[in-house]
Amino acid sequence: MTTAAVPRGSKKRRLAHATGGKDDEVDDEGDAATTAASTATTAAVKNTKKQAKTSETGEDAWSAIARRRQLETSTSGLADDVETLEACRNDFAAWSASMRDMRMLLSGCDWLTGLLSSEASYEEIMEAAFMKGKPLHDDAQWPSIKSKVSSYAIELIKACAKAFDSLNAIGKDDVEDDWTKNERSAATAMVRLLTFRKLPRVPVQDKDMVTAPKQIESYISTLREEIKVEESTGGIRSTCKGRTILHVEAMIQAFKIIKTSMECCARTLYLRFLKPLHTYTRGDIQAKTFPSNIYFVCWANLTVNVACDLCAERFTRQRMEAYAPHKGDFQQLIRELTDKLYVNIPSNIPEAIKYEQSGKYWSRDLVELVQALPELKITIPVRQRFEHKVRRDIKSSEKFQKKLARLAFDCIGFSTSNPVLIELSENDENFTNAIIEVLKKFKSHSVKLIARDSLLKLNRHLKLALEVSKITKQIIQAETADEVLETKLSSALTMLSVMFTIDSKELANTSSLVPLLINVFELRNKCAGLPNFDIEAQVCSLLACLAIGQNRENLRAQQEGNFNFVNTTVQTAVAQRIDSIGPIVCDLLRHVRSTTISRVKKNKHKVEQIGVSVLAALAMFTRKNEELQRAFKDLGVIDLLLGILERKDVHCSRGASAAILAMGEHRQLLRSLYEPTALMDDAGERITDVSGWNIDALRRSLRAIAELIKDSPSSLMLVDQITELICEDWQLIIIADFIRDDITRHTKVAGISSRKCEEFTRKLLRREVIELDSLVDSLHGEPDMTVKERNNLDGNLDVDRLYEDCDVDVDVNAHYFPIVKSGCILVKYFKNRAPLDEITDILMEVDTSGRGASVGVIPPLLTLMQKCRRLHENNLIEEKQVPGIADIEKEACYVIGLLAGKTVNQNKLVRQEDALEHPPSSDVNVEKIDVVSELVPLLERCHPSQGSGPTASVARRAADAITNLAHENNRIKNIIRERGAIPPLVKLLDAKDAKLKRSAASALRTLAFKNGENKNQIVEHGALPSLIFMVRSADPLIHKEAVGVIGNLVHSSAHIKRRVLDQGALQPVIELLKSTCAESQREAALLLGQFAARLDPPGQSDPDYRTKIVQRGAVQSLIKMLHHRDPGLREMAAFALGRLAQLGDNQVGICHSGALQPLLCLLGSEIEDIADHIRSTNTVNKSEDDIENEAKRFVENLQHNAAFALYGLAENKDNIPKMIIENAYMRLRNCSLLVPTSEQCVTKTVKRIEEKIKDDVLHYLTYVIGNGKPLDRQRSTLALAFLCKPVDMPNVFLTHGGLDVIADMLLKDNPAEPLHYSGGSSKLVVNIAMEALRAIKRTMCTSNEDLHVVMPPRPSTPTAVENLPRNWYFKDPELSDITFTCTEHDKKDPSKPGTPNSFSAHRIAFAHASNEFLSIIDKAVQDPSKRMPNGVVHVELEDVDGEVLQCMLDFIYTGTVDELSPLNEQEFLQDKYLLILEHATRFGMVGFKYLFEKLFIEHADLACFSMDERIALYATAQSYDCKSLQEFILEHALDYFDRTDNIQELRTHISNIISAFGQGMVTYVKSVLQRADVVAEAGANAAHVSLDADQMID
Repeated sequence: MTTAAVPRGSKKRRLAHATGGKDDEVDDEGDAATTAASTATTAAVKNTKKQAKTSETGEDAWSAIARRRQLETSTSGLADDVETLEACRNDFAAWSASMRDMRMLLSGCDWLTGLLSSEASYEEIMEAAFMKGKPLHDDAQWPSIKSKVSSYAIELIKACAKAFDSLNAIGKDDVEDDWTKNERSAATAMVRLLTFRKLPRVPVQDKDMVTAPKQIESYISTLREEIKVEESTGGIRSTCKGRTILHVEAMIQAFKIIKTSMECCARTLYLRFLKPLHTYTRGDIQAKTFPSNIYFVCWANLTVNVACDLCAERFTRQRMEAYAPHKGDFQQLIRELTDKLYVNIPSNIPEAIKYEQSGKYWSRDLVELVQALPELKITIPVRQRFEHKVRRDIKSSEKFQKKLARLAFDCIGFSTSNPVLIELSENDENFTNAIIEVLKKFKSHSVKLIARDSLLKLNRHLKLALEVSKITKQIIQAETADEVLETKLSSALTMLSVMFTIDSKELANTSSLVPLLINVFELRNKCAGLPNFDIEAQVCSLLACLAIGQNRENLRAQQEGNFNFVNTTVQTAVAQRIDSIGPIVCDLLRHVRSTTISRVKKNKHKVEQIGVSVLAALAMFTRKNEELQRAFKDLGVIDLLLGILERKDVHCSRGASAAILAMGEHRQLLRSLYEPTALMDDAGERITDVSGWNIDALRRSLRAIAELIKDSPSSLMLVDQITELICEDWQLIIIADFIRDDITRHTKVAGISSRKCEEFTRKLLRREVIELDSLVDSLHGEPDMTVKERNNLDGNLDVDRLYEDCDVDVDVNAHYFPIVKSGCILVKYFKNRAPLDEITDILMEVDTSGRGASVGVIPPLLTLMQKCRRLHENNLIEEKQVPGIADIEKEACYVIGLLAGKTVNQNKLVRQEDALEHPPSSDVNVEKIDVVSELVPLLERCHPSQGSGPTASVARRAADAITNLAHENNRIKNIIRERGAIPPLVKLLDAKDAKLKRSAASALRTLAFKNGENKNQIVEHGALPSLIFMVRSADPLIHKEAVGVIGNLVHSSAHIKRRVLDQGALQPVIELLKSTCAESQREAALLLGQFAARLDPPGQSDPDYRTKIVQRGAVQSLIKMLHHRDPGLREMAAFALGRLAQLGDNQVGICHSGALQPLLCLLGSEIEDIADHIRSTNTVNKSEDDIENEAKRFVENLQHNAAFALYGLAENKDNIPKMIIENAYMRLRNCSLLVPTSEQCVTKTVKRIEEKIKDDVLHYLTYVIGNGKPLDRQRSTLALAFLCKPVDMPNVFLTHGGLDVIADMLLKDNPAEPLHYSGGSSKLVVNIAMEALRAIKRTMCTSNEDLHVVMPPRPSTPTAVENLPRNWYFKDPELSDITFTCTEHDKKDPSKPGTPNSFSAHRIAFAHASNEFLSIIDKAVQDPSKRMPNGVVHVELEDVDGEVLQCMLDFIYTGTVDELSPLNEQEFLQDKYLLILEHATRFGMVGFKYLFEKLFIEHADLACFSMDERIALYATAQSYDCKSLQEFILEHALDYFDRTDNIQELRTHISNIISAFGQGMVTYVKSVLQRADVVAEAGANAAHVSLDADQMID
C-alpha cells in the first residue's frame, strides 16, 4: 500500500497543476524548485528506510528489561516467561510497523521534507504533520468524519507517537542498564497513553468512539470510500479542501496507529502486571519469585498503581475491555485482584529473605518509593454495580498504601547494614526529607512509628541534634542573627520535632540530645535580631517530647514511694538555666496570650504551634517538681495561663490546662470559690456579714474551671500525651491522699508518732499502689465495708513481712494490723474504680478542702451558688455593693452544665443526700445543698416579658444545665419535676430573648423524652400553644427545638397526640419540611411519621391524619428529602413515607409522584457510601470504628424504612405495573439486606406483587412487552418470567413475544440496561436473562413433569427373536454362520497393535436389519475369501469399536440391551457416545440410536463432563439430529450455569455457555412452552367435548 501511494499522489499533483494553474507552462525557477523538492523527498524516503532498518535491529522494551534483569539478578520476573515476552514482542512489532508505514506516507508531504531527512523523533514528526493550518489538520475537519472525532484523533496520534518514542528508547542497546527504572518508565508510558484525555470539552461518548475497535474500522471504511470517490472523479472535490489521496491515506494510517497502539499497551499491561497478580496466591515471599524483599515491595507498588490507574476513568476501562485479553467487567477484575493481593501480602518482611548487598537498583527503587509515599494515591475502585466514573475506595486505598509503606520501612529496618542504602541515606537529603514527609502526612500511627524507627536506626536524630548544636554555636559566636544559619537551624529543629512528636512515650536513649538542644535558649540573650519565637518554640516542643520519653525516671521515683517529685534530665537542665529559660518561656506565653483575634485568623496555625510547644514544655518542666513550680510562679506564669484559657483556643487551652494541673493550681482555683462570705445570724433570718466578693477574680476562676472541664481532645498528640501523664500523676496523688487520711485517723487512736505513720504510709504506698501484688488480691470483702467489718476482716496478709519492711517494733504490731487492713482495702477500692484519665475526673475528686479529703469541684461550686441566692433573696446586692452576681451565677451554671455533660457526673451532681466526709469550714451547710434546688430559682426569677439581660442569661445557662443533667437519666428527670422546674421552663417558652426560648425548649425536650409524667405536666401547664407558635418561627434554631419537644411529647402518648393535632400543629410541621435547617427537616419528618401512626386506642371521631398529611402537600417535600445526601434526612423521610403508604388512598399518589426510584436506591444503601459522608462532615473527631458503626446503623434503618414503604406501595394493584416497569420487582428479588426483619418485609412485598399479576395488570404488562419502549419491554419480560403462572406463560412468551425479548437480551450485545446484579446490597446475578429462561422452564416443568426432555415415539424395530429358535443368541456359537471381527486397541497406548475380537452370529437374525447392514453382509458372502471351511462367513469391521458392536448386535437380537450392558454405564456413554452415533448412523439403526438417547438421558451425569466436552457433545447431537439429547444438554446448561462462587470464572463460564448454547436454550424453552400450550389446548378441548356430551344427555 505504501509503495503505491506516492506515485498515485504525484499523478494527482500533476493533474491538479495542469488543470488548476494560471499558466500551463512552468518556468525554470519552478522546475528548479520541483527538482529540489523531489531530491529532498528522495532523501527523506532513504532516511526513513534507514531509520526503520535501524529500529528493526533493536529489541522491544520489555525484552530489553527482561534481559537486563537477568544479567543483574540472575533471575526472571513474574512476567518474563517465553509466551508473555513473545506476545509483547509481536504487539510492539505491529505498532512499530504502523509507525513506519506512517513515516513512509508522510515522506510525500512537502512541508515535512526537511524534518524527515533528519533524525527527528516520531513525536516531533507527528506534531509537525498534524499542525494547525496543514492539510492533515485543516481545523480538524477530515472528510466525512465529525470534527470532534478528528480533533481527538489528532491529539491521540501525537500521544501515541510520544509513547512509542519512550518505549523505543528503552529497547536501544546504548541506554543505561537500570532495568527497574526502565520498567517504571515503560509502564508509565503505556498507562499515560491508555488514560490520555486532553480534550475535556469533548463528550464522553465521542472519546470512547475514537478508540473503540469497531468505530476505528468504520472511520477507516469511511475514508476509503472517500478515496474511491476521489479516484472515480479524477480530481479533488471542494469538500476535501485541497487534500490529496495521500493525505487521506495518512488519516487512515493514523487510525490504524491508534488501534495498534491501544492494543499493544492494553495487552502488554494485562500480561505483564494484571496476569501475574493471579499467580501471586501465597502470602509468603519466596526467593525464587522475589530475589529481594525490596524488589517485592517495589513490584507490589508498581503493580497496584498500574492496575488502579487503568480503571480510574470509564473510557480507560472501556479501552482495556476492548483490547485486553480479559473479557468482562474490568473494574470488578481490578477490585478482586487488589483485594486478593492485599489479603495475601505479608504484614512485614520475613527474616528468611535476606537483603542482597549487590542490589543497588533495588536500593534506589526503595529510596524512590519512600520519596513517592507521601504523595502516593492508590485509587482502588469501590465495589458497586453501575458506576460511570470509578470512585476511590478511600478506606481500602489507605489500608493498601499503609501496608506498602510498612513493608518499605521494614525493608529499611532489615537493610541498615547495607552500605548502598546507608550511603544513599547519608548523601541524599531527599531520602530523609521523604521520610519526614511520611511522618507529616500519613494518618496511620503505626506507619509513623516504623518510619521514625527507621530514622532512629540510621541515627538521623543524633546527626540533626549535632547540627543544631553546631549552628547554635556559630550564631552565638557571630553575636547576630544570620538568615541562612537561622533557616538551617529551623529546618533541623522541624525535622526533629516531626520525629519526636509522633509518640514520645516510645522514645528511648535520647537523653544525650538534651544538652545539645538546651543551648538554643542562649541565642536570644546573646544575639540580637532574632525576629520571632519560632526557634525557641521548636526547642520547647522537643524538650517536652524528650521529657515524656524519660518517664521511666518518674516510675523509679514512685517506686521509692515519692509521689510529689520527679527528676528527669530535662528538668535538671532547665533548673540549671532557669534564669535564661524562665523569661523566654514567659515571653512566649505573653506572645500567645496577647495575640489578637484578627492575627489569630491570619496566622492561626503558627500561633497554635508556638502556644502548644511552650505550654507542653512548661507542663513537663513543672511536673512534680516543686522547685521549678515555685520558680515559674514567681515569674507570673499563672496569670498568663489563665489569660490563655480565656482565648478559648482548643489546642492552647488544653495545653494551658495541662500546665495548670502540673503546677497544682487547679486546687487553688477551686478553693478560691470559698472566699466570698454571706454569714447569717443565729436565727437564720438575715445576713450579717458580706465579704470577699471579688467579682472579677471569681469570674476568672469560674471561666478557667470551665475551660479545664471542657478538656477537648486536640488533634496534636503531644498535648494529649502530656495531659494523660499528668492525669495519671494526679490519680496516684488522690489515691495516696485517701490512704494517708485513713491511716492517719487510725494512728491517732493507736497513739503512734507521725514520723512512723508517714514512714509506714510510704512503704504501704510503694508496695500497694505501684506493685499491686498478691497482698491486695488476697483480701476478701468489698471496699465499702464499715469499720467494724474492717476490724473483723480475717485476710491472708503477710503482716510480719510488711512490719519488717517498715521497721516497726514487734510490740506495737497489734496497733498496725487494722491500719494495714484499712489501707489495703482502700487500695483495692481505687484499683477497681474507673481510671481518672480526664481533667474533669481529677476536678471531681481532687482535695479542695485543704484537709486531705476528696471533696472535688461540686461543693465549692454549689456553696458559691447558695451564697449568691441568699444575696438575691435578701435584696442585698446593691446595699452590700456586690454587683455582677448575675455573671457569677451564669458562669457557675455553665460549669455545672459542662460537668453534667459527662454521664458519670450526673448522679454525683444530683444526689439524694449530699454529704461530705470532711466538709470545709464555711458559712454554708454543704450537706443540705441540692443542685436542682439551686437552678430552679434562677429560672423562676426570670420573667418572660424581660428582654435580653443578665437575668435572662442566667436563666438560659440554668436551662442548659438542666438539659445536660437530665440527658438519658430518668431518675434525675423525676427529681427535676419534683423540684418544680417544669412550670418556669414552660413560661420561658414565651420569653422575648430567642436564646432563652431555645434553651427552655431544649430542656423540655430532654425532660419529655421517654418520661410520661413529665409529658403530662408539660402539657397541663400549657406548653402546646407556645410550642406550635415556635414551630412557625423563621429562626431554624427555635423551630428545630420546638418540633423536637412536640415529637417527644407525642411519642407513645395517644392523648397528647390528639391534643397536639387538635390545636393545629399539623400544617406548621409540614411547612418545616421546606426549612433550610436539615435538623428541623429531620425532626419534622419524624413527627409526621408519628402523626401518621393510628391512634391507640382509636376514637370514634378521630380522623385519619395520613390522608390529611398527603392532601396538605407533604409527599413532594418528603420525596425531595429522599434525594438529600444527609443519611439522617433520608432515613426520616423514608420513615414518614412508609407510615403514609400503609393507607390505600395514599399509595398510588406516592408511587406516581416519584418516590419509587429513591426508595429503591435506599434499599441498596451501602455502608461505605454513608461512611464517606460521615467522614466528610466529621467535626468531632469520631474514630473510624464509630464512623463504621454509625454508617452501619444508618444503612440498617434506611433499608428497613424503604422496605416498609415499598411494602405499602405494593398493596395497591394500580402501582404494580409501574413497579414492574421501573424494575422494582427485580431489585427487590435480588437485594440482600443487613437485618432479617428487612428481608422479611421484602419477602412479603414480593409476595404481594406476585399475587397481583393477573387480570388487568397482566394484560397491561403483556401489552407493554409487545408495544412498549425497549427498556420497558425488557423489564416487563424479565419480571413476568418469575411472576407468571404456568397457565399464562405461553400467552406471554409465545403469543406476545416475551421469549423474543429475552433472546435479544441474551444473544445480542445491546440490552436496554445491564443484565447483572452484583456488589453492594445486591445478590450476585451475572446474567438475569439466563435466570429468566431458567425460571420459565422451571415454572412450566414444575407444573407438568411431562414437559421436561421428551423422547419421540419409539421407531418400529423388528428383532431377530421373531425369526430365531428360542434361547438363540449371538453370543452362542451354536449353528452360527457368520462371524464379525473387529480390533480392540489399548486405550492408554493406541499405538500398540490391536487385539482381534470376534462375535458369532446368525445370518437369519439380520433378515430385518437395515439395508446398510445387509449390504455389508452380502458383500462378505459373495467374497469366497471371506468364507471359512466350516461355511461360516467372516465379516471384518476394522473401524468399528468392539464394545459398541456388541451393543449393536445385542439390540439386533433383542430390540434392547440387558441391564449389564455398557450402555447403562456413565463412563462408557461418556467415552463412546460419538462412536455409538457414528455406527448407528452408518448402519442405519434408527432404533438403536433412539435407545442410546434414552439410556444416555437416564444414566449419564453431565456434571462429569467438562465444559468443552459438553460443547462437543452438543455439536455431535446436532450433527446427528438427536433432538432429545440436545434438549437434555440444554436443560442441564440452563439449570447449572451458575454453579461457581468466583465472579470472574462465572462471567467467563456464562459467556461460553451463551456462545455455545444460547440459541439452543431459547429454542428449548420455546419447545417447552409449545408443548405446554398443546397440552392446555388438548385439555380445553377435552373439557369442551365433555361439556357438550353433558348437554346432549340433558
